Amino acid sequence: MPLTASVKDYMSSLLHTAPAGVMLDHVMNVMTRLHVRHVPLVENGRIVAVATPEDVLHQLLDQGGPAHVELRVAERPIPVVEPLASVAEAARAMFNAGVDFAIVGSLEAPRGIVSSRDVVRAARSEFRDLSVSEHMDDPPPSTALDASIVDAARAIASATIDHGFPARHVVVGEDGLPIGVVSVRDIIYYATAKGSIEGRVTDIMSPHLYYLDPSSSIAEAVEEMAERDVSFLPVVYKARVLGGVYEYTIVKVAARVGPR
Repeated sequence: MPLTASVKDYMSSLLHTAPAGVMLDHVMNVMTRLHVRHVPLVENGRIVAVATPEDVLHQLLDQGGPAHVELRVAERPIPVVEPLASVAEAARAMFNAGVDFAIVGSLEAPRGIVSSRDVVRAARSEFRDLSVSEHMDDPPPSTALDASIVDAARAIASATIDHGFPARHVVVGEDGLPIGVVSVRDIIYYATAKGSIEGRVTDIMSPHLYYLDPSSSIAEAVEEMAERDVSFLPVVYKARVLGGVYEYTIVKVAARVGPR
Protein backbone atom coordinates (compact mmCIF):
# COMPACT_ATOMS: atom_id res chain seq x y z
CA MET A 1 0.00 0.00 0.00
CA PRO A 2 1.48 3.39 -0.96
CA LEU A 3 0.58 4.98 2.38
CA THR A 4 2.93 2.46 4.01
CA ALA A 5 5.76 3.65 1.75
CA SER A 6 8.57 5.67 3.31
CA VAL A 7 8.35 9.44 3.42
CA LYS A 8 11.72 9.60 1.65
CA ASP A 9 10.06 8.20 -1.48
CA TYR A 10 7.58 11.09 -1.66
CA MET A 11 9.20 14.08 0.06
CA SER A 12 10.80 17.04 -1.66
CA SER A 13 14.47 16.82 -0.78
CA LEU A 14 15.17 20.36 -2.01
CA LEU A 15 14.23 22.82 0.74
CA HIS A 16 13.75 26.43 -0.33
CA THR A 17 14.52 28.22 2.92
CA ALA A 18 14.78 31.88 3.86
CA PRO A 19 16.24 33.67 6.88
CA ALA A 20 13.98 34.55 9.78
CA GLY A 21 12.91 38.17 9.31
CA VAL A 22 12.56 37.73 5.55
CA MET A 23 10.57 40.30 3.57
CA LEU A 24 7.06 39.68 2.29
CA ASP A 25 7.90 40.37 -1.34
CA HIS A 26 10.86 37.97 -1.22
CA VAL A 27 8.72 35.08 0.07
CA MET A 28 6.12 35.81 -2.60
CA ASN A 29 8.82 35.63 -5.27
CA VAL A 30 10.07 32.32 -3.87
CA MET A 31 6.56 30.84 -3.79
CA THR A 32 5.77 32.04 -7.30
CA ARG A 33 9.08 31.36 -9.03
CA LEU A 34 9.70 27.97 -7.45
CA HIS A 35 6.04 26.87 -7.19
CA VAL A 36 6.20 26.06 -3.48
CA ARG A 37 3.69 26.65 -0.73
CA HIS A 38 5.91 26.31 2.33
CA VAL A 39 9.07 28.28 3.01
CA PRO A 40 10.99 27.21 6.14
CA LEU A 41 12.58 30.14 7.96
CA VAL A 42 16.00 29.54 9.47
CA GLU A 43 17.77 31.23 12.37
CA ASN A 44 21.19 30.15 13.64
CA GLY A 45 21.07 27.04 11.48
CA ARG A 46 17.68 25.85 12.77
CA ILE A 47 14.19 26.00 11.30
CA VAL A 48 12.20 28.24 13.61
CA ALA A 49 9.02 28.75 11.55
CA VAL A 50 7.42 27.84 8.24
CA ALA A 51 5.84 30.55 6.09
CA THR A 52 2.59 29.50 4.42
CA PRO A 53 0.22 31.01 1.84
CA GLU A 54 -2.04 32.15 4.69
CA ASP A 55 0.74 34.29 6.17
CA VAL A 56 1.25 35.95 2.80
CA LEU A 57 -2.48 36.44 2.16
CA HIS A 58 -3.17 38.18 5.47
CA GLN A 59 -0.27 40.58 4.99
CA LEU A 60 -1.19 41.23 1.35
CA LEU A 61 -4.57 42.41 2.57
CA ASP A 62 -2.94 44.64 5.18
CA GLN A 63 -0.40 46.11 2.75
CA GLY A 64 -2.50 46.15 -0.43
CA GLY A 65 0.27 44.41 -2.36
CA PRO A 66 3.72 42.79 -2.14
CA ALA A 67 5.39 45.39 0.06
CA HIS A 68 9.02 45.23 1.14
CA VAL A 69 8.18 44.67 4.82
CA GLU A 70 9.06 41.86 7.19
CA LEU A 71 6.76 38.89 6.79
CA ARG A 72 4.62 38.14 9.82
CA VAL A 73 4.41 34.39 10.37
CA ALA A 74 1.71 32.96 12.60
CA GLU A 75 2.83 30.66 15.39
CA ARG A 76 2.10 27.06 14.44
CA PRO A 77 3.57 23.65 15.30
CA ILE A 78 6.31 22.28 13.06
CA PRO A 79 5.89 18.49 12.93
CA VAL A 80 9.02 16.46 12.25
CA VAL A 81 9.19 12.91 10.88
CA GLU A 82 12.03 10.54 10.11
CA PRO A 83 12.85 9.71 6.47
CA LEU A 84 11.87 6.07 7.04
CA ALA A 85 8.52 6.96 8.60
CA SER A 86 5.53 5.94 6.51
CA VAL A 87 3.44 8.47 4.62
CA ALA A 88 0.53 7.50 6.91
CA GLU A 89 2.66 8.42 9.94
CA ALA A 90 3.50 11.75 8.33
CA ALA A 91 -0.21 12.37 7.70
CA ARG A 92 -0.93 11.73 11.38
CA ALA A 93 1.85 14.13 12.41
CA MET A 94 0.39 16.82 10.12
CA PHE A 95 -3.17 16.26 11.30
CA ASN A 96 -2.23 16.27 14.99
CA ALA A 97 -0.38 19.57 14.46
CA GLY A 98 -3.18 21.09 12.35
CA VAL A 99 -0.87 21.83 9.41
CA ASP A 100 -0.34 20.39 5.93
CA PHE A 101 3.41 19.81 6.01
CA ALA A 102 6.10 18.07 8.03
CA ILE A 103 9.86 18.56 8.08
CA VAL A 104 11.78 15.36 7.35
CA GLY A 105 14.84 14.71 9.50
CA SER A 106 15.20 17.38 12.17
CA LEU A 107 14.85 21.13 12.52
CA GLU A 108 18.63 21.43 12.80
CA ALA A 109 19.45 19.08 9.92
CA PRO A 110 16.41 18.82 7.63
CA ARG A 111 16.45 16.21 4.90
CA GLY A 112 13.39 17.57 3.11
CA ILE A 113 9.73 18.41 3.47
CA VAL A 114 6.59 16.33 2.94
CA SER A 115 3.25 18.01 2.28
CA SER A 116 -0.43 17.25 1.86
CA ARG A 117 0.15 17.02 -1.89
CA ASP A 118 2.57 14.15 -1.28
CA VAL A 119 -0.05 12.41 0.86
CA VAL A 120 -2.51 12.71 -2.03
CA ARG A 121 0.03 11.20 -4.43
CA ALA A 122 0.65 8.30 -2.07
CA ALA A 123 -3.06 7.70 -1.47
CA ARG A 124 -3.93 6.86 -5.07
CA SER A 125 -5.84 3.54 -5.15
CA GLU A 126 -6.65 3.84 -1.42
CA PHE A 127 -10.00 4.44 0.32
CA ARG A 128 -12.32 2.92 -2.27
CA ASP A 129 -14.75 1.94 0.47
CA LEU A 130 -15.02 5.45 1.91
CA SER A 131 -17.64 7.84 0.58
CA VAL A 132 -17.15 11.52 -0.07
CA SER A 133 -20.45 12.36 1.63
CA GLU A 134 -19.20 10.95 4.94
CA HIS A 135 -15.73 12.47 4.89
CA MET A 136 -16.03 15.79 3.05
CA ASP A 137 -15.28 19.02 4.88
CA ASP A 138 -17.16 22.31 4.97
CA PRO A 139 -17.54 24.10 1.64
CA PRO A 140 -15.17 26.99 0.98
CA PRO A 141 -16.46 30.56 1.01
CA SER A 142 -18.14 31.86 -2.13
CA THR A 143 -18.17 35.15 -3.96
CA ALA A 144 -20.00 36.71 -6.88
CA LEU A 145 -18.75 36.80 -10.45
CA ASP A 146 -18.35 40.59 -10.29
CA ALA A 147 -16.39 40.52 -7.03
CA SER A 148 -12.95 42.05 -6.70
CA ILE A 149 -9.79 40.11 -5.92
CA VAL A 150 -9.71 41.91 -2.57
CA ASP A 151 -13.24 40.61 -1.86
CA ALA A 152 -12.10 37.07 -2.70
CA ALA A 153 -8.97 37.42 -0.56
CA ARG A 154 -10.99 38.64 2.43
CA ALA A 155 -13.46 35.78 2.05
CA ILE A 156 -10.65 33.24 2.06
CA ALA A 157 -8.75 34.89 4.91
CA SER A 158 -11.76 34.79 7.22
CA ALA A 159 -12.81 31.18 6.56
CA THR A 160 -11.79 27.77 7.88
CA ILE A 161 -12.71 24.31 6.64
CA ASP A 162 -12.12 21.96 9.60
CA HIS A 163 -10.83 22.37 13.15
CA GLY A 164 -9.50 25.81 12.30
CA PHE A 165 -7.52 24.76 9.24
CA PRO A 166 -7.54 27.78 6.92
CA ALA A 167 -9.50 27.90 3.69
CA ARG A 168 -7.41 28.35 0.56
CA HIS A 169 -10.13 28.66 -2.07
CA VAL A 170 -13.23 30.62 -2.88
CA VAL A 171 -15.94 29.41 -5.24
CA VAL A 172 -17.09 31.99 -7.76
CA GLY A 173 -20.77 31.79 -8.66
CA GLU A 174 -23.64 33.53 -10.36
CA ASP A 175 -27.27 33.19 -9.30
CA GLY A 176 -26.22 30.44 -6.91
CA LEU A 177 -24.47 28.38 -9.60
CA PRO A 178 -20.76 27.59 -9.05
CA ILE A 179 -18.82 28.44 -12.19
CA GLY A 180 -15.20 28.88 -11.15
CA VAL A 181 -12.70 28.84 -8.31
CA VAL A 182 -9.93 31.13 -7.05
CA SER A 183 -7.12 29.88 -4.81
CA VAL A 184 -4.71 31.65 -2.49
CA ARG A 185 -1.98 30.67 -4.92
CA ASP A 186 -3.84 32.47 -7.75
CA ILE A 187 -3.92 35.64 -5.64
CA ILE A 188 -0.24 35.41 -4.69
CA TYR A 189 0.84 34.82 -8.28
CA TYR A 190 -1.28 37.73 -9.52
CA ALA A 191 0.00 40.09 -6.82
CA THR A 192 3.61 39.12 -7.55
CA ALA A 193 3.17 39.79 -11.27
CA LYS A 194 1.06 42.96 -11.00
CA GLY A 195 2.43 44.47 -7.81
CA SER A 196 -1.03 44.83 -6.27
CA ILE A 197 -4.23 42.92 -5.51
CA GLU A 198 -6.45 45.29 -7.44
CA GLY A 199 -8.54 43.54 -10.08
CA ARG A 200 -11.55 41.28 -10.57
CA VAL A 201 -11.93 37.61 -9.71
CA THR A 202 -12.54 36.97 -13.41
CA ASP A 203 -8.92 38.04 -14.01
CA ILE A 204 -7.56 35.08 -12.05
CA MET A 205 -10.25 32.44 -11.55
CA SER A 206 -10.06 29.00 -13.08
CA PRO A 207 -13.21 28.54 -15.18
CA HIS A 208 -12.77 24.76 -15.15
CA LEU A 209 -14.60 23.72 -12.00
CA TYR A 210 -13.95 20.02 -11.54
CA TYR A 211 -16.30 18.65 -8.92
CA LEU A 212 -17.45 15.50 -7.13
CA ASP A 213 -20.82 13.92 -6.59
CA PRO A 214 -21.69 13.09 -2.95
CA SER A 215 -21.82 9.41 -3.90
CA SER A 216 -18.21 9.45 -5.13
CA SER A 217 -15.57 7.56 -3.17
CA ILE A 218 -12.57 9.16 -1.52
CA ALA A 219 -10.46 7.09 -3.92
CA GLU A 220 -12.16 8.83 -6.85
CA ALA A 221 -11.50 12.19 -5.21
CA VAL A 222 -7.81 11.36 -4.76
CA GLU A 223 -7.50 10.17 -8.35
CA GLU A 224 -9.18 13.29 -9.69
CA MET A 225 -7.00 15.59 -7.58
CA ALA A 226 -3.82 13.83 -8.65
CA GLU A 227 -4.84 13.64 -12.30
CA ARG A 228 -6.02 17.27 -12.51
CA ASP A 229 -3.24 18.59 -10.24
CA VAL A 230 -5.74 20.46 -8.08
CA SER A 231 -5.83 20.80 -4.31
CA PHE A 232 -9.60 21.18 -3.92
CA LEU A 233 -12.74 19.64 -5.38
CA PRO A 234 -16.19 20.95 -4.49
CA VAL A 235 -18.91 18.42 -3.76
CA VAL A 236 -21.89 19.49 -5.84
CA TYR A 237 -25.46 18.22 -5.92
CA LYS A 238 -28.22 19.85 -7.98
CA ALA A 239 -25.95 22.87 -8.70
CA ARG A 240 -25.37 23.46 -4.99
CA VAL A 241 -22.00 23.17 -3.27
CA LEU A 242 -22.55 20.85 -0.31
CA GLY A 243 -18.95 20.58 0.85
CA GLY A 244 -15.41 20.12 -0.31
CA VAL A 245 -12.61 17.61 -0.52
CA TYR A 246 -9.25 19.28 0.01
CA GLU A 247 -5.73 17.96 0.24
CA TYR A 248 -6.13 18.46 3.99
CA THR A 249 -9.22 16.23 3.86
CA ILE A 250 -7.08 13.43 2.47
CA VAL A 251 -4.49 14.04 5.21
CA LYS A 252 -7.25 13.73 7.78
CA VAL A 253 -8.63 10.52 6.27
CA ALA A 254 -5.14 9.04 6.02
CA ALA A 255 -4.44 10.00 9.63
CA ARG A 256 -7.65 8.50 10.97
CA VAL A 257 -8.15 5.37 8.90
CA GLY A 258 -4.85 4.82 7.12
CA PRO A 259 -2.52 1.90 7.89
CA ARG A 260 -0.91 1.80 11.32
